Amino acid sequence: MKFNKLFFVQIFGEFCAASMWMQLHCYGIDPLVAEGGVMSYGLCDGCALMIIIQTFGCVSGAYMNPCLTVAGVIMGKLKWDLAIFYVIMQYLDLYTRRLPFGIPHDFSMGVGSVLCLG
Repeated sequence: MKFNKLFFVQIFGEFCAASMWMQLHCYGIDPLVAEGGVMSYGLCDGCALMIIIQTFGCVSGAYMNPCLTVAGVIMGKLKWDLAIFYVIMQYLDLYTRRLPFGIPHDFSMGVGSVLCLG
């Protein structure tokens, strides 16, 4: 693996994709469930995914979370050495979003719940 400009663009793209996904999904769409029901939730979630994949898919693949990153490695779409840095950037996004609010990092509920509590 070469640590060149493309490498840093890819891992920064993955950081931005994960950040945008959490901002749109966990903070932006959840209030709509109370207003418009499940249909509006599904439409907004789908549109958010489409925007993120179209924006960051050409740069980093837009894996957005560690589960999809591991799935990409298993399916042979992503090299494991690059996937390690993707997962690091996805968790770095988790920490940087929580720091301004002073939210403690409680991993007792599991990784999936922590990623969405953001």
